[in-house]
Amino acid sequence: MRDAAYNLLPPGQRASLHAWALRGIELLFGAAGSEVADEQRHAIDAVADQLALHARLAGAGFRGDEIRYTLRAAQNATEAYRHDDALRLWARYSEICPPASLPLSLHRAALAEHRLRGADAAEPIMTRALMAARENGDRRYEGIVLSDFAGLAGVRGRYEESCDYCRLALAIHREVDNRWHEGIALAALGAGLATAGDAQAAREAYAEALQIHHEVGNRRGRATVTMNIANLDMLAGLYDQADTGYQAALALMQDLGDQKGLASVTLNRSELLYRLGQLEEAIKAYERAHVYAVASGDRNTAGGAQCGLARALLSAGRESEARAAWALGVKALQDVGNQTSLRWQIEELKQTVPGGAPFDAL
Repeated sequence: MRDAAYNLLPPGQRASLHAWALRGIELLFGAAGSEVADEQRHAIDAVADQLALHARLAGAGFRGDEIRYTLRAAQNATEAYRHDDALRLWARYSEICPPASLPLSLHRAALAEHRLRGADAAEPIMTRALMAARENGDRRYEGIVLSDFAGLAGVRGRYEESCDYCRLALAIHREVDNRWHEGIALAALGAGLATAGDAQAAREAYAEALQIHHEVGNRRGRATVTMNIANLDMLAGLYDQADTGYQAALALMQDLGDQKGLASVTLNRSELLYRLGQLEEAIKAYERAHVYAVASGDRNTAGGAQCGLARALLSAGRESEARAAWALGVKALQDVGNQTSLRWQIEELKQTVPGGAPFDAL
């Protein structure tokens, strides 16, 4: 009945009602979008998606409102880990935003696509973001996008390519004096070097990244690098040192309230507990990592947590539970296209049961 009544309205009257709804909702939330800076969070963000739709249907005179509220809605969806909404909204924003904002909108859409469907699906959008930055002559954003190209290559196991992208990004960040992202790119380079087996070079990159993160106040960056250094310590058999690092990273992530970061650090510490033979503690930690990952929409870490949980359950003699966890973990890693993590999990599982792989999924 509502739709029928709506469709009977003349177009002009329909547009006027949308304009009335837009301004009325703004009043209810205590601020018009034009009175709130784009980077400032506000209660109106909860209905920004609805306001963007009203603005679009209100007509050409409300184009500025549509642009403004689409941006706020996209930012809100990203911060809430609603990746499907974030992808839709960043894609829409890329169609209506000023040319200077096109690299950002495409880049954010690519990141949302990566979290939803993996690296293969994200790469074409990330390529468009890179081309838009270059066409705009936006060296700063070109460097930012190149850093994430490095991440996509690393997920696919193309470690040399990943390190090359990191070095290109670093050169640009230094050229434009972007210290914040210089630290991020150095950390990404360290991760690529570590995965490629060059632990010493990775430690050097991490140390430089950590220094920059301290300098610019990037606490999440500090937590992530501290976790990555702990990973190197664990692989080197420095278990006490590794646990100290993990605990420091966890404290930083907890202080930030960063669920995605907590998932990542908890998962890595779970591996340490598993290596130490503390199976019950490891099982609980893997389960906790999975809860954090699901809460933050991080399917990659959720998959890794399920696979790690499967290995710990198998070692504890709980094979039926292990099979169920393994199936969920493998599917999640396949869905996001993380072949590197999947291969590593399979090799670790084979070592759990010497003489052969126990699951049909292999």
